[in-house]
Amino acid sequence: MGNRAGGQGEKYFFFLTDAQCPMPNALCPMPYALCPMPYYQLPITQSQIKMSRTYTIKVRDRASGKEYTLEVPEDRYILHSGEKQGVELPFLCRNGACTTCAVRVLSGEIYQPEAIGLSPELQRQGYALLCVSYARSDLYVETQDEDEVYELQFGRYFARGKVKAGLPLDED
Repeated sequence: MGNRAGGQGEKYFFFLTDAQCPMPNALCPMPYALCPMPYYQLPITQSQIKMSRTYTIKVRDRASGKEYTLEVPEDRYILHSGEKQGVELPFLCRNGACTTCAVRVLSGEIYQPEAIGLSPELQRQGYALLCVSYARSDLYVETQDEDEVYELQFGRYFARGKVKAGLPLDED
């Protein structure tokens, strides 16, 4: 995209990546930005550029006592954005199925449609999974102990029956 300040009707250009190029690299050694072929440059006007909002996320890591400040676009996962900014936060599965990256939202609004590792009840109580969460406002969150959140999520299902020697384990 051009770095000029855009006047009304001014054109900007987005260049296709090598992966999008219709001509195989073996046939054309020229970098895509220098390609003279007109279909490599897609002209658009400034009104067609959609800029995503950026929110400030403060993360308090309970385990280390450190606090981090992140700038996160609304269309990016919070954990991924933190990693890109050099912040190491706990994670494991990266798909919202475990509770390793769980946080408690102390202020702000978060959107997490893919957080299958948290019940709707825990989400209403302010818990979120950073690996699949999007900011919808500035946030202040605090990391949680994985075992604590796991117990809140699944603990009611365990230790319900008597344990007997032998298999199978029969319930009374």
